[in-house]
Formats: sequence, C-alpha cells, structure tokens
Amino acid sequence: DISIEMTALLDEDSSTTSGYGIVFRYVDDENYNVFAVDGLGRYSIWVREDGIWRELRDAGENWTPDQVVMEIGTQNILTLEIAGNAFYGYVNGELVTTVMDDTIATGDIGIYLASPENGNATVWVDHYQVMEGTISSADSMTGDN
Repeated sequence: DISIEMTALLDEDSSTTSGYGIVFRYVDDENYNVFAVDGLGRYSIWVREDGIWRELRDAGENWTPDQVVMEIGTQNILTLEIAGNAFYGYVNGELVTTVMDDTIATGDIGIYLASPENGNATVWVDHYQVMEGTISSADSMTGDN
C-alpha cells in the first residue's frame, strides 16, 4: 500500500491532447498501469496488458473532463493511493476516480508522458514523491527514518 504524488504541468508548446501522469505496477513496455491528465483538462486511469489498453473506469470514454483538472500550461497535483487492488486517483486534492483492478499484482513506478502522432509534449515535473504509510520511501533510502 503506497501513495504516489506528482506535481507537474504540460508546457504550453505541447499538443493539447498530450497526457502526463503516474505509471505504476510497471512490468515492461506491454504491461503496466497509468493514472494521467491531459492538456484539455481531462483525466483517466488504465491498464496496459499484453500491449492492449483498457480503461478501468467503465466510463464509456477514454478521457473524462473535470473542472478540477487544470489545462495546458497550469500545474496539477496528481495523487494515486494504492491499497491492494483498489486505486484512488486525486487531482489537486479532489478524488476523481476509484477503481479496482488485479490485472498486474506488482511492478515499478515512474512518470508517464504521451503525445498524439506527429505531436509534441514537454512536461515539467516540480515534485514526485512515494510514501508508504506515513514514511516517505525517499527518506528510508537515505537512512534518515
């Protein structure tokens, strides 16, 4: 059970449909999860299994607009809480999605960035933190806890 927090923005010179966010349970390029926002003020959460994307919210759409998601050029704070197979996605402190998925049990974490074909994307990451319970994983790696 962990929480991942990322503060970032999509540069104004990027394609507006470019997305950025948190990669989690990364196994390889064909198997991982993503919680992300895009430059149009939308969010989504997926699993990529054997190279095939599947939206986890059963929303009938790949991206959902929400007023809490800031558009291109404005900073967003993404927080993902993982509790077993339950994923809680927050944008700017507001819960936007809760899903359950057991497709991938474990894996690495990272930063997600994507742009449309022939598009461009630059994301500026101001903060990235992983917390287990109330102790930051970064702190425990330095032996400061």
